[in-house]
Amino acid sequence: MQLNLILLMIFAIVVAIFAIQNTLPVIIRFLFWNVNTSLVIVILVSVAAGALMMFLVDLTKRLSLNKERKERNKQIAALTKENETMQKALSESGTPLRGGEPEAVAQETGPALEMESPLPGEEGPLTEKDDDKE
Repeated sequence: MQLNLILLMIFAIVVAIFAIQNTLPVIIRFLFWNVNTSLVIVILVSVAAGALMMFLVDLTKRLSLNKERKERNKQIAALTKENETMQKALSESGTPLRGGEPEAVAQETGPALEMESPLPGEEGPLTEKDDDKE
C-alpha cells in the first residue's frame, strides 16, 4: 500500500512539472466547439479524466468480487450448517463411522477398479484389477 502511495506521489509530481513547463495557450476543437485554454489545464483535465476512468473500472471489479465473496460466504454457511446437522444425526443414530485403514475399506468394498488408458493393449475402463494375469 505504501509503495502505491509513493508511486502515485511521484507520478503527480512528474505531471505537475510537465504541466508547469507547458503553459502555452492552445485551441481545443471538438465537433462544433472551439475552446481557447492553457495547455496546463488540458494536461490536468486529461490526467484527472484518466484517473476517474481507472477508478470506475476498479470500482466495478471490486463490487463484483465483493458480491462473489458474499455468495460464497452464504454457501459456506449453508454447507457448515448441513455438515453440523448430518454429524448430529449420525451421532444420535449411534452408527459408527466406516473408516480405518485403506486396506480394510478396500476389503469391504471389493476389488479396486482402474481407469482405461486410451492406448490399445492396456486395461479397459473400469475393469477389475486382475493380479492373476501377470
